[in-house]
Amino acid sequence: MGNSVIWKLLWSIFIANLDFSSTADFFSDSALLGKSRFQDDTPKFVQEPDDSYHIVRNKPATVECKAINAVRINFRCAGQFMEPTHMENIVDQETSTKILSAFVNVERADVEEYFGGDFWCECFAYNTNIGLDGVGGIRSKQGTIEIAYLRKRFEREPLMTRVQVSKTTQLDCLPPEGKPLPEVFWLKDNVEINTKDGYYIVSNTGDLLISQTQLRDMGNYTCGAKNLAARRLSESASLIVYVDGSWSSWSSWTECSVKCGKGETRRMRTCTNPAPLNGGATCVGDSVQTNPCGSICPVDGRWGAWSSWSTCSTECQHHRKRYCNDPPAKDGGSYCIGNDLDGGNCTGGRCRGKQIEIIGPSPTNPTNA
Repeated sequence: MGNSVIWKLLWSIFIANLDFSSTADFFSDSALLGKSRFQDDTPKFVQEPDDSYHIVRNKPATVECKAINAVRINFRCAGQFMEPTHMENIVDQETSTKILSAFVNVERADVEEYFGGDFWCECFAYNTNIGLDGVGGIRSKQGTIEIAYLRKRFEREPLMTRVQVSKTTQLDCLPPEGKPLPEVFWLKDNVEINTKDGYYIVSNTGDLLISQTQLRDMGNYTCGAKNLAARRLSESASLIVYVDGSWSSWSSWTECSVKCGKGETRRMRTCTNPAPLNGGATCVGDSVQTNPCGSICPVDGRWGAWSSWSTCSTECQHHRKRYCNDPPAKDGGSYCIGNDLDGGNCTGGRCRGKQIEIIGPSPTNPTNA
């Protein structure tokens, strides 16, 4: 066997045992041509695979790589080398740098038929068309390819909630399982809630938080989840915001119910500050307070009955008397009006004598009252 054949065999064994785990481990076929690995013609990736890709329904995932100083790019997916679906040279408009661009389409069936864990793809770039796949090139990072999906059943759905006004509300939601992880959003009365202003907050797990709940927040709330594969909605749940009643201020005391004697005065308040709303508690306590009031009533005097007539005098007169004692005036009451003494002729007018003088508090004519 010639020396050249032995040399090539040994060199092939050496190359096959090299570790190309990163771009720093580059050892291109140019070394076979006597070129330094640090020369400017070393391939370099300007675009590597994304961290993850998702196949939506039957639309394939496109894994793309771009490299400079490269004449060939191929792909290794789940351990198998794949030729690019498309490869072309492009020129960067800003730097006028020549770039080799290539991509491969990964079909849904490729992922479904792979049972070795996560399905992944990586790129290899070469500055020569000579050599085996994976030998003498640089290797990119890996990107995983998954089939996008979103389950229908929510792990946790919102429930009807009652909360007092100005208190914190929490509506629970845990979205369905899915890949990629679904984004949670919320609807109020079938209109999507804007969470950018900070009034509504969606927690990391998907719960909806309202720190200062107001009456305007009442409504039907629905949790939603979406990703590349689908959009799901939970069952709606009503949020009831209730208000507990509170008393108004006491009114002024009323006037006494009587001008004199025993009466009462009162003051009132109403359960309107605020009034109970949406099943809130009513006010506890009395709505009316009373206090006794009054003063001693003055008693106006009233006449008692007339006494019997006196005997007829020699002047043919007789008289009778009454007293202001039924009842007597007291506590500022008025004295009786009228005369307390009454007199008159007792012979039917046949006596011409002098009439008796009437005395009493009121200088009025005698009466038979």
